[in-house]
Amino acid sequence: MTKTAEIAEFRAALASNPAWAHRALVVLHDQQTRDEQQTRTTETHNGVGFTGIDAEILSSFAEQVKRGRTLSPKQLAIAHRRLPKYAGQLWRLAQQRVHPAPAPAPAPAPAPAPAPAPRECPQCERRDCTPGEDLCATCWGRNRREEELAQDFTQEDQTQAEIDADNAAQDARDDMDWWEFQTSCYPEGDTEGDMYPRDHEDQYPEFDE
Repeated sequence: MTKTAEIAEFRAALASNPAWAHRALVVLHDQQTRDEQQTRTTETHNGVGFTGIDAEILSSFAEQVKRGRTLSPKQLAIAHRRLPKYAGQLWRLAQQRVHPAPAPAPAPAPAPAPAPAPRECPQCERRDCTPGEDLCATCWGRNRREEELAQDFTQEDQTQAEIDADNAAQDARDDMDWWEFQTSCYPEGDTEGDMYPRDHEDQYPEFDE
């Protein structure tokens, strides 16, 4: 059967068959946008759903059918008079249900990015440098160990320098203490060559003449 003949059959059934009328009202109402269903109007002219003239009355009929109620004879007569114009749209919707459009093929996976070519190490000239690094792993590890050793030596030098500074400071304090001791014990005019102060000779009898 040709398309034209099938649409003619749809038109005849919509004009006389109550079951076709009830089903057509639900299908066409589902093609309305949500706003159009709420306002019972047709604002988007997209080729589906009710026309602007039929939107209010046929939307009310469709809502009644969706609530499980049938149309009255007067309502059914109005539906039979207005629904045949939608035969072509209903035929297309029926074809989409019988012969749905094939799902789009999945997009091909992107090809993996090529691995970056190894670079030549400026120290050992081996071509195994990691991308983003300046040296190969061997040279990098050797340089790292040398840096750690240099830091250890620096720390040792700093520690020895601190020890030397502390010893020098202690020697200076000892010298100052000895000088203060000599200044307090020797009377003015005595020479520094005397081992013991003259005013304390009685404390050292073994040195008396």
